[in-house]
Amino acid sequence: MIKQEFGEAFKQPVEALGDNLLINYADRIENSVALLAVKDILIASVGNISVIGGKQKSRKSFFTNMLLTAYLEGEYGVITGNSNEKRPALLFDTEMGKNHVQKSLRRICRMCGLNEQHDRLKVFFLRECSIQERIEIVKTQVEKYKPGFVVIDGAVDLCANFNDIDASTNVVQCLMELSSKYNCHITTILHENKGLADSNLRGHLGTILSQKCESVIQLQKDGENTRASAVATRNIPFDDFLFKINDEGLPTILELVSVPPKPTAEDKMIKVMRLVLDEKALNYGILQKEYEEAAGVKERTAQSHIAKCLQLKIIYKSDTDDKYRCTKYR
Repeated sequence: MIKQEFGEAFKQPVEALGDNLLINYADRIENSVALLAVKDILIASVGNISVIGGKQKSRKSFFTNMLLTAYLEGEYGVITGNSNEKRPALLFDTEMGKNHVQKSLRRICRMCGLNEQHDRLKVFFLRECSIQERIEIVKTQVEKYKPGFVVIDGAVDLCANFNDIDASTNVVQCLMELSSKYNCHITTILHENKGLADSNLRGHLGTILSQKCESVIQLQKDGENTRASAVATRNIPFDDFLFKINDEGLPTILELVSVPPKPTAEDKMIKVMRLVLDEKALNYGILQKEYEEAAGVKERTAQSHIAKCLQLKIIYKSDTDDKYRCTKYR
């Protein structure tokens, strides 16, 4: 009797929650199919998500236009696509007006060598939709077209509060589920925090995306050009490359023999300090306040950076009026 009761108690259910998610040693699991690469280094595979980050006006939309072109045509400069991939590409724009969205569509078609609509490219204008409507439209159209590559410009407009952990987690989870369910890759765009010294993606949404994405690509203005860097990746990071906008309004990738090293934290500190002071003369309180705003740092960090710049002789304090100036103007 006792044996029978224990047998019933420990009897395994026919199918328990999570059984279908169990991974076994002998399972034959195919490698993720590569969709996009930079100089033959993988940046996007099916079933994964990625994020493009940068300050305002760092040409994030132009960069995704290059990714879409490479996906559709197999190549765009150093960016290559999978020639066996024939599924559609979807672009959802949540920020720009209808006229600018159409310009982006036409630009991609021109980059593909066309003067007409590309039959595998579907572009959607979502700026006037509510947050929930945008999410539902993305889900519905991904289910309808079953694309290989999806771009969402930008992620913050799918989230009610990008500084809320739960709201941010829900958005990222939705993107991961869609990419897995439809075996596609989803790339989204997110701004970096304000302040020249802070290059982190915005809010909890940016933090969670950075943790979950296959690739985190950063865009930075570099004079007249834009530098593309792999700041976080599950694969080998690609070498930085530059691109510019040519006279026809199209992005052009520049081949470089060698790319200058990325600026260090100290380089960024010095750059911001020189931008703040320039040819001005400021007392300590005003200098500290302006540096905090420009660098996006707290009071104690600003004080520490001012002291460090004094030590490095980047700035100096005048004996005549007790104001701070850049050394190069001394």
